[in-house]
Amino acid sequence: MRLSDRLRVELIRASARFSVDYGRPLRFAGTDLAAPTRVSVPTRHGKVGVFVYRPLPAEAAPLPVHVHFHGGAFLMRHPAMDDWWCRYVAATAGVAVANVDFEVAPRAAYPVAQHQAHDAAAWLVGHGDSLGLDGSRLSVGGFSSVEDWPPRSASRPAMPAASCRPCRCSACPPSTSRPSHATATRA
Repeated sequence: MRLSDRLRVELIRASARFSVDYGRPLRFAGTDLAAPTRVSVPTRHGKVGVFVYRPLPAEAAPLPVHVHFHGGAFLMRHPAMDDWWCRYVAATAGVAVANVDFEVAPRAAYPVAQHQAHDAAAWLVGHGDSLGLDGSRLSVGGFSSVEDWPPRSASRPAMPAASCRPCRCSACPPSTSRPSHATATRA
């Protein structure tokens, strides 16, 4: 990859927090939640950050958990751009939300992000209890280009099937052609 291309990608990443502005109608819920807790989770490609949002009032532990894979077209690594959605889900569904900060291109090649997503969800299944989370009640979902792979990342044949079996997979692609509340659900 040319240096100019790398610089362009880094500029896109750096400006994401200022340029990404979708989901405004849903930003009313969850504004009173505490800041997410950052947890470092091991994956086969090194550790990734997972931001854990908890509902109010504090529900009895262990909480069911929704694992969210941020958008960004596999180029922008800015999971905080989906902070509003994680807060909305935690506040309205009464579940914990784990927002995975997987690596993206060009720093990582396919299938690193998919492996990190699967490994983070599998870690929550096996170790979520250390965070007050119930890994046996886990769903996965995401935005943008991620919308088609959360179900596959958790059931990919190359991955151990028993390590992560989400009870629900969903995608909520924010786009200008659909209302921000549109969802597609896959069982």
